[in-house]
Amino acid sequence: MKKYKENPTDLGILEEYADVMEEYTETMKALDEIKNSDLNDAELKYLLKVTNRINEKIIDLV
Repeated sequence: MKKYKENPTDLGILEEYADVMEEYTETMKALDEIKNSDLNDAELKYLLKVTNRINEKIIDLV
């Protein structure tokens, strides 16, 4: 989004954004599948920390 704001006419940036969003969707799906498996408390805490870090980065982009 930062690149897009700097150069909104560059269509390559929109393609890159679409790729990133696809990767985000796949990552979140994989994390959800892990979350539903048998994790101990430390593993679940780490998983939630990583998920929150990803979501914070997404929020910062908006």
